[in-house]
Amino acid sequence: MSSPWFASVVGNLGRGKREKQSCLPGPRQPCTTSPTRPAGVECGLARSAVRSNPAVRLRFRTRTSNAGRHSVDETVVRTEELPRGERFEVWHEMTKNSLLATDIYSDAADFQATARVRGFSDLTVADMVFSPLRSRRTARMIRQADPEVFQLSLVRRGKCILETADRRAGATDAEIIALSSSIPFQGYAHGDPDLISDVALVVPRRALPLPADRLATLTGVRLPAVDGLGKLTTRYARNLAEVDFLHHPAEADRLAGIALDLLTMWWAQLLDVTGRVPVESRRQALLARIDAFIQQRLGDPDLTPGMIAAAHHISVRQLHRLHSDLGVGVAASIRRDRLERCRRDLADPALVARPVGTIARRWGFTDKAHFSRAFRAAYGIPPRDYRVLSALDRAESQHPCAAGQRQVARPTANLAATAREGEG
Repeated sequence: MSSPWFASVVGNLGRGKREKQSCLPGPRQPCTTSPTRPAGVECGLARSAVRSNPAVRLRFRTRTSNAGRHSVDETVVRTEELPRGERFEVWHEMTKNSLLATDIYSDAADFQATARVRGFSDLTVADMVFSPLRSRRTARMIRQADPEVFQLSLVRRGKCILETADRRAGATDAEIIALSSSIPFQGYAHGDPDLISDVALVVPRRALPLPADRLATLTGVRLPAVDGLGKLTTRYARNLAEVDFLHHPAEADRLAGIALDLLTMWWAQLLDVTGRVPVESRRQALLARIDAFIQQRLGDPDLTPGMIAAAHHISVRQLHRLHSDLGVGVAASIRRDRLERCRRDLADPALVARPVGTIARRWGFTDKAHFSRAFRAAYGIPPRDYRVLSALDRAESQHPCAAGQRQVARPTANLAATAREGEG
């Protein structure tokens, strides 16, 4: 998880009052957003967030990390740091640049919201908590400019309702609803009891190699995400929003690409057009499913390449071929992930009374001596000593050996394991 990091807002804001109506207003002029961006522009929405309105002159502090062609941008907004009269306008200015362009309204006397928006190469993820509000995207707004993007909203708390010309759907905890910038809609977000928590995934239509007319049928409906590819896609979306990738932009882009491949394969299954999915996207989606299967069963000592291959209806030879480009074999990958879980448990103060052998067995090591040798080979220190040094480190000891041993684990591998944890 990323450490707390807050945005600052500089400049003057208009003090216009919000609409106070129980339904969407008619001819009155609401607070109307501008287009997200011209069609065809890269989907790194956070990269231009809250900089498009010189009259409002908002400048949110952002963090950017680059590694070659890979980059991750992060924008954080906290309305509690602003004067009460400016909070809704700040939130509106952020959402109009980071999400779909809409008219938005709120009846909240003291509008509260926080957001962390991350822009990757081909998608944007926003982790948000906000007061109840209403939104609409009109046909006129679409005619003026359509960025041709889809927005998936994963509701974590509260309820979101979406209405189009011919559909009405609601989503509550752990459910997903999809919006399209090309289809008019009205939306309502209700708190439970006060605030709504939502993770939004914004994807350009051009990144989804599926029939446009068929994709439209997935908008305005509640999508199944309790198992299979739907659950795995939402897991990746949440991890992209939560895990601190700023120092690992290449790894972040790789995992964002996997999330996009999973979304593509999931929607292709729902539309029964899997034949339209590129071979590489299918391969990445299958690898992600295999990895999720492995993560769920790391504690099973009988987890073998044969079991994994049978569960995914492929041969062991195909499984090894799929893993060949990852630079590590299937069995070696399982051993590495098991050792990483053991390392975390050994460093966990809540598990200090749990014997080392019990921790090893929890993660699939049946032979204590074999585990000790494998751990020392991976981290350069026996597991018991690692636990002692971790305790010393927690006590703010200046023990040089402990500081050195923390550097042994590969940060990128640990980051990927954190992002994958609990999938399936």
